[in-house]
Amino acid sequence: MKVILTFLSAVILSIIFWQEQILLNLDESEFKYKWLLFLKSAQFEAVITAVDKTPYSSISLCPDCPLLPDSGYTYTAWIKRENTHEKVKNPDLQEVIEVAKSEGLQIVRLRKYDGGWFIYASPDWQVNGNTIHAWMYFGLPPDNDNCEDLEEGISKEEQCHTHLFGNWYFNKYWSVNKT
Repeated sequence: MKVILTFLSAVILSIIFWQEQILLNLDESEFKYKWLLFLKSAQFEAVITAVDKTPYSSISLCPDCPLLPDSGYTYTAWIKRENTHEKVKNPDLQEVIEVAKSEGLQIVRLRKYDGGWFIYASPDWQVNGNTIHAWMYFGLPPDNDNCEDLEEGISKEEQCHTHLFGNWYFNKYWSVNKT
């Protein structure tokens, strides 16, 4: 019975995500990364839990990275220092790497912000000549959660969040291109 309920929940959530794609005409890459998060949220949360046990405020992992053949474990980490992040030489990320590998995640890029975690998501895209950067965010609800006016006009450097599910949000950040 539990398996059937889990399957039905996945089907219902799939329909909701596809309906959002069709009705709202979302950017293809934005939808792709929201869908990836829906499928892999538990795996990302496992890695976030492992990183929370370290002193690092930002990490990039690429265990057995397909982008860098024969590279083995490619990784970097940073510690927050006042208004900057300082790169750590020889960071101890073995537990985080093992969790990422066991969860089947090839590439993980995380940065801690206001008690939550940003996961670098989709490639940038353009709206009215302005660049939009996107991240997934895991944590407490952010203050600014209205992205509805984004397409209508960008007037300044700003960001917004859209609630996805649970403690997951889709974050968009943009700045006005000066011409």
